[in-house]
Amino acid sequence: MSGNFIYDVFMGAILNPRIGPIDLKMWAEVRIPWVIVFFLSVSGGCKQYETLGYVTPNMAFMILATWLYLNACAKAEECIPQTWDMYHEKWGFMVIFWNFAGVPFSYIYSIVYMARQDPSKYQFSTPTYVLLYTTLLAAYYIWDCSMSQKSRFKMQTQGLTNFRKTFPQVPWCIIENPTYIQTAHGNRLLTSGWWAYSRKPNYVADWIMSFCWGAIIGTATPIPYFYSVFFIVVLVHRVSRDFERCSVKYGKDWDRYCEVVPYKFIPGVF
Repeated sequence: MSGNFIYDVFMGAILNPRIGPIDLKMWAEVRIPWVIVFFLSVSGGCKQYETLGYVTPNMAFMILATWLYLNACAKAEECIPQTWDMYHEKWGFMVIFWNFAGVPFSYIYSIVYMARQDPSKYQFSTPTYVLLYTTLLAAYYIWDCSMSQKSRFKMQTQGLTNFRKTFPQVPWCIIENPTYIQTAHGNRLLTSGWWAYSRKPNYVADWIMSFCWGAIIGTATPIPYFYSVFFIVVLVHRVSRDFERCSVKYGKDWDRYCEVVPYKFIPGVF
């Protein structure tokens, strides 16, 4: 607690408040916003079918994209408690408001736009659609796979080896015989799988997906790009906090890890 009432309410003081067996932060971050996002995209498809008699490839793209995100959260729910939001962010107005209002009603402006506008304003050539769908699926695979690799590596270090087999389990989601750096603090820093190429491969893939959510309507309007612009600011700020915390926590072991995995985001670039 800082002593500033407004700040403390905004940022929160409790990490994981519960009502009985229900973790309120987990419930609000996973069960509510992404379900709303998916059903809003389905509603957009229904609206197009009602007015046009068909669903455009652009709207179908958003239905697929939001389903992938929702399904990833549901099928790998046991991995979510180890994410930054669950493990570090406090339960306050900022997190509550953003999960109930920010995520479901600001990330999907492209759906609202497509449901109200003539498709001729955002139609693409077939190669462009192929590129967008391929980029989305590739980014989703890296995101899903890298998240699974790290979360299940952590579970293995805790002696947990039985994992849920919910659909779809992507290839390489569990690393056999992973390499890692053993820290004096007792933790292990993964250096295998996607984590051998970047310290935050999941962030890169997640951001690419967010950019695709805007790119699916091209240059018709800039508003759908709010998600990716906002998201990259959040991710860069979060990375700076995370790496600073790790540097203090692990000391020389963190320096050694950074030598083994030198790139923060994009291998060979940054």
